[in-house]
Amino acid sequence: MTLFNRFVIVLLSMATVGCSAITPYLPEGVPFLNAESTELPSTEDTPATPVSVPTPFGTEWVNPTEEAARVINTPTPVPRSLPCLSPITVENGIIEMVMYELVWRQTEETQLLETRGGPIEFSAPVTFPGGLRRVLIIHNAPLPAQMALPELFEPGQTLVLDPAQRMWEVRNSDGSLRAQHMSDPLEDVRGLVENLDILEVERQFGDAGGMLVRVTNAEPDDGKYIWTFEGVELILGGQRFANRTLADGQTLNLVYDGEGQPSDYGGSVIKQAETFTWSFDEASNAPFSIKTYTSASEGDSTIIFPTDQLQALWNQITSTCG
Repeated sequence: MTLFNRFVIVLLSMATVGCSAITPYLPEGVPFLNAESTELPSTEDTPATPVSVPTPFGTEWVNPTEEAARVINTPTPVPRSLPCLSPITVENGIIEMVMYELVWRQTEETQLLETRGGPIEFSAPVTFPGGLRRVLIIHNAPLPAQMALPELFEPGQTLVLDPAQRMWEVRNSDGSLRAQHMSDPLEDVRGLVENLDILEVERQFGDAGGMLVRVTNAEPDDGKYIWTFEGVELILGGQRFANRTLADGQTLNLVYDGEGQPSDYGGSVIKQAETFTWSFDEASNAPFSIKTYTSASEGDSTIIFPTDQLQALWNQITSTCG
């Protein structure tokens, strides 16, 4: 009988008994290969030099050395990727804040960001620079369906959204502040004129130091005054600054001392249409708020921008997500 015929007979015999008759070759003592042995061999019994073990197809299995075993048993850090979630404990439970990635494509006017709270359609001018940005959302309230991106939100920066308090921040790549913003509801001015109805307040920080605080009201001043005076006041940390207009149209810029006594303020204050802007040579992340008033009553007011709270959340998310 020829060698070829013998080979054919062997193959037919294997087919007759079935594949279950073929016992796989598993060398003893090989980690991660034997079903009954999934542990690394004890390093106490492991020789100082690798031991070769016969394996199928003629390859060689080498038992791990002590150094290799240590590397295998050391957890590999998982790369942090976005979106990245960090929980926040609050009085009535736990909420989430999540860091997302936003890759803006230049020349597009709108772009959808899918979030755990639903999609947000961001919009920007066609000249808005393209590039990688991050968006940190505190998921504590329903998200706006649409939002215009701040003009000063540049590639590499992070936009921090707090929908419950109608606030946002822009932070530079190193975590320093670029801008802060809060909105105020329309028509909550206690029946006073619309030029005392606050809509939004923004603070911007300069690259070389200094900052400005700008308040935008619902309407420009119409030049008609029925009270002895009316005014817009900035509360910044422990200081108060006011732009007061008298009944004859004269404008006073005031600063108050610790006892509430006003004096003339020599700093930069600009009143233009519906906006009031205070400019400061020194930058400070002190809490701030705005209120309006007349000689007869209080007008509109914002909440105090919670600088310490947002800074603590920023520290938490960066320690979690990098």
